[in-house]
Amino acid sequence: MILNQNRIFLIGVIVLLLAVCGVAYIDAKNITGALTADFGVAVISPDRDSDGIIDKNDTLIGQVSWVTTDGIDNLTITVGNASSPNGTFDGMQEVVFYDGALVLLNFTHNFNLTQQFNMEGMIVNVSDNYIFTNMQNQLLSNEYKSLYLTDNDFAKLCAKDAEISAISEMSSECTDADETSFDDCISNSAGITRNNLTCYDNGTITRTDNFKYSALRGTPRTPAPPAPAAAPAGTGPAGISFTTSLASDFIVVPDVIGVTLFRGEAKKITFSVKNTGLKGINITVKQKGLEDLMMLAQKELSIGIGETKTLDANIFVPSGTKPGVYVGTLVFRDSKSGLERSVAVIIEVKEKEALFDISVRIPLEYKWVLPGSNISAEITMDNIGLKGKPVDVGLIIYIMDMNRTKLYQGSKEFLAVETELKLTRHIPVPASTPAGKYVLVGEVVYGNTTAASYDTFDVTSSLLFDPQIMALLVLVALIIFFAYRRRKRKE
Repeated sequence: MILNQNRIFLIGVIVLLLAVCGVAYIDAKNITGALTADFGVAVISPDRDSDGIIDKNDTLIGQVSWVTTDGIDNLTITVGNASSPNGTFDGMQEVVFYDGALVLLNFTHNFNLTQQFNMEGMIVNVSDNYIFTNMQNQLLSNEYKSLYLTDNDFAKLCAKDAEISAISEMSSECTDADETSFDDCISNSAGITRNNLTCYDNGTITRTDNFKYSALRGTPRTPAPPAPAAAPAGTGPAGISFTTSLASDFIVVPDVIGVTLFRGEAKKITFSVKNTGLKGINITVKQKGLEDLMMLAQKELSIGIGETKTLDANIFVPSGTKPGVYVGTLVFRDSKSGLERSVAVIIEVKEKEALFDISVRIPLEYKWVLPGSNISAEITMDNIGLKGKPVDVGLIIYIMDMNRTKLYQGSKEFLAVETELKLTRHIPVPASTPAGKYVLVGEVVYGNTTAASYDTFDVTSSLLFDPQIMALLVLVALIIFFAYRRRKRKE
């Protein structure tokens, strides 16, 4: 009888360890992870910013290093009374971005779990005559930010309040519809309000309030001084450190860009390429896919040490283009070193007078998954043209990579949509899927018309043999071993 009990106990130990191994996972950007218990099984829940708070309970996800910067020596961010963004926050809190002791921007945000604030992909670029920010459209409807810029004897001042990806998208004469001239604000500490923006200048610092989006640029009265000589190995311009072993290196921002256009519309998108290495680089750009929708303004860039240059791409959707989701890739290659960086471009084409619309959203906890697992998608279908009348439509869901190869496609579902239909679907990720970024597409088909939407997710490699997970397994095994020995002695 004792032998049978021991066998049962040992089998339980093996099953428990296998369960831990089978369900332990960690997303690729998490360093520490947070251990939770659910039905007696150990699960490593995502904590991508390593602040000790799992993502689903964290109102602010990110670290200072996640913010893409240019021209900033020492970026620090405070939230309320906290000296860093590490942790979670509740309610209205002031967020301030600094370069050392110099304030760059600030805003007050209502932190909550229904709309988590994510610092990934945020951009703050600063120079002697401009500040440009992109907050990934995360400010709530009643929230605005203030931008600060050192007044370097400006003759002109221009504010642009629109979502842009680079400072080059501002017009040279401040004449675009979303741009406001504040030339008369210079040295005016009383303040001037125009187009819902209010500008103040005390002769040293220019501050403009009520921005929803982007940039503030000044034009100096005298030519700007020449750029400083290249910094010695080990430090880059403006004191930005980099690894001296990387003789050639560069970054491209953003690394993924999504655009939604109606048929017949056009849009210009901009990429910033920064040389972070120790040598000048010659970048060639190769376009893969989207040849009928996108054209590059140029295909070569020569970039000196520490310099940043921009590349424009013009997107035009012909009126005969079928509504849907189109993906392509831009490959940036240094011709000297052979180093490559890839950027994904996703174009969602819509019909102006569509009868139906669809949206696809992947919850945060499914944004990073393992091969062979499932992702969950929240799908909303809207009956626009025939509202109130039940109409049968077909729903197709599929996964594709950035080379437009479909990895999975489900069977077409037929559903009746009267006004709005919300549903959740669980989609399998093939076990052979390599690590990388993928697109989940939902298409709704009615007669000869199609509407589509998408969301992106990442497939990560299993980190079962990560030292921290192995340490956890060893600890569990030791606890079970000593419990087994103690029980055996009593018997």
